[in-house]
Amino acid sequence: MAGKGVGAEAPGTVRLHRKAAMFCGILCDMKPIATANYDFEKLITGGSVYVDKTDMLWKLASSKDAIYFISRPRRFGKSLMLSTLKYLFQGKKKLFKGLKIEKKRWNWSQTYPVIDLNMSDFDKEGTREGFVRSLTTTLQERLEKEEIPYKKSDAPGLLFDRLIKGLAAANKDDKRVVVLVDEYDHPLGGLLDDRRALRAMRREMHGFYSTLKNNVGVIRFLMMTGVSKFTKLSVFSGLNNLTDLTMDARAADLLGYTHEEVLANFPEHLDALAAKLGTDRDAAFARLVQWYDGYKFHHSAKSVINPVSLGLCFQKNDFANYWSQTAMPTFLVDILKRHPLDFSNIEIDEEELKKHAVTPAENRGLFCALI
Repeated sequence: MAGKGVGAEAPGTVRLHRKAAMFCGILCDMKPIATANYDFEKLITGGSVYVDKTDMLWKLASSKDAIYFISRPRRFGKSLMLSTLKYLFQGKKKLFKGLKIEKKRWNWSQTYPVIDLNMSDFDKEGTREGFVRSLTTTLQERLEKEEIPYKKSDAPGLLFDRLIKGLAAANKDDKRVVVLVDEYDHPLGGLLDDRRALRAMRREMHGFYSTLKNNVGVIRFLMMTGVSKFTKLSVFSGLNNLTDLTMDARAADLLGYTHEEVLANFPEHLDALAAKLGTDRDAAFARLVQWYDGYKFHHSAKSVINPVSLGLCFQKNDFANYWSQTAMPTFLVDILKRHPLDFSNIEIDEEELKKHAVTPAENRGLFCALI
């Protein structure tokens, strides 16, 4: 029997190599996906995929009564949205080149001092004392940087008040500031099953957020994000012109990705996933929808896909329950172990999801919003 030539390979092996080469070629052409970077500037300058929502942000930012709150599940793009707003109000026009807002009327020369606070940064210890200490240090450092006088004995609310007023006064053109508060409710989340600690933390945060309603006149734009809406915090009872975007049709797809956005922004990633699965792009997309779709924030709106779960799926080229691995609050699991709920027979209407009193585990609507 005649032997094969030197270096010759079986036809099946050749097909395998071609498939591998095609797969590697797709990977080389793909933009990176940022699943742990929530800084808009780093994302843009790093060449990562950015799903453009700037036309929607422009509408919000252009409003005269620009006082907003929005609630979404964890790892849903809230921090990146706030970062984008920060650079918008700072007038970093170059970062927005080629984006939808570039075609809108926006005064890039009019900039504003931005106070951006992520409340989860001050909750590392899980206690009121630790929260106050960390928040106080951060506010004092910002006041010193801006050369705004304060007293060492000032409570966080008073420090916050001094910072808002001081920055507004220093803004020569407009005399107003921009305030961005991320995860406003984070310090309360881990205390839902400890009534005494919860009441103490609530009093502390009530005093801190009261500063906002006392300074509405010098706030050009306010956006607060969280995973739920606690009605007993002063920020919601005092800000009469606050717009809750949580179940607002205008903001239903502000966070998360619609089907059209996934298809338009991730074609190479879809092709790579399809090659891994041995199928076509349509079938790969159908699997993505089956795994990560299903979020709907208005009855007439399109459903959206969880952005972090989608990004991790594309990064790993595999399907898994990524949200529960990266975003499931452990305190919910602990509380549910002590207070079991039968979720198969729970009906929560829209109004209950919109507002929650700060109560322990009996608040079923709160759990449905947090999970």
